[in-house]
Amino acid sequence: MLRRFIILLIIALPALMSAQPWYAGNGVYQLNGIRFRLDPQVTLREAGNTHHDLSFSSSSQTYADSVIISYSHPSVDLRIRVSENRHFHVPAKQVELFAEYHDTLFIRDLAIKTNFTQQQPSYALRGPDAIFSGDPAQNKNLYPFTDRAIQYVFPETSLWLIGSNYEGCANLDWIAEDRVHLYDNALHFARRYNMNTGNFDALTDTMKRHAGDTNYYSFLIFEDEPVILKIKRWPADKDAALVITNDADGESPDRMRSVFFGSSDVTSPKYLRKGLSPITSNSPTPFSELPRPCLPRSGGNCKTMASPSVITPTAAMPTSPKTPIRTSCMT
Repeated sequence: MLRRFIILLIIALPALMSAQPWYAGNGVYQLNGIRFRLDPQVTLREAGNTHHDLSFSSSSQTYADSVIISYSHPSVDLRIRVSENRHFHVPAKQVELFAEYHDTLFIRDLAIKTNFTQQQPSYALRGPDAIFSGDPAQNKNLYPFTDRAIQYVFPETSLWLIGSNYEGCANLDWIAEDRVHLYDNALHFARRYNMNTGNFDALTDTMKRHAGDTNYYSFLIFEDEPVILKIKRWPADKDAALVITNDADGESPDRMRSVFFGSSDVTSPKYLRKGLSPITSNSPTPFSELPRPCLPRSGGNCKTMASPSVITPTAAMPTSPKTPIRTSCMT
């Protein structure tokens, strides 16, 4: 009898050692008493700008340090691995998605949906400002070049999902309250000319993948509040930067000079007084002494020199108004 018990214990021991208390089975995770699923969503674009979601079969495997759920489709295999990340001062789980493609696909959207199976959060706090203040009115959209952190607030506890600024975060597009966007067509919007319609209405906003291609994505879920990082990405405490680009089909030197310098005519009173590069100086330079800026052209280039009083941008705008430049031409 004792021998039989020992044999059964030896057989069951590996399974007991590999069991994860935070995995409830059937694709359900449990952290801080909150149950949720992490379900992948893959949307493909077909001909004629139609699209549809893929359906997957799934299976799971529990290991000593992780749980891996495999999602299978003839065109693509996905594996979501959730494991403990012990590199932080508070408990954290790392969520990784591995994608392997078996066919040529045009992926419109790729996401992991956060589906709470029992208790729903009272509200969510998106971004450091909202998390610091506890005020949903300060929520921000967690797009690229933002600090992608979201706190799900429940009556007696919280969960924190972090998608940037930490080791263990990789390749996310953005985070919404109900899903983590790994690839979102809205952030890659592009069109090309359609010869059949004569318009630029052929969408090219998909992620094209061929057989044998792979992708990797990763983010973190914290059970206690981590250090929330707010990165200063722009000088002078600014929250954003304005980027100006032009349409190559309608570009000309005169048009660019008019936009940037106020006029393409250097004798015009609007020259360097209007447009996107007005003079910024406590002691304005007399108009007759203003340097003549140039745009790069065939057979020549622009040389820039530091100047304490004049901003005269070339086609490459200065990174900060605190470092004005004077431009001259060399041919």
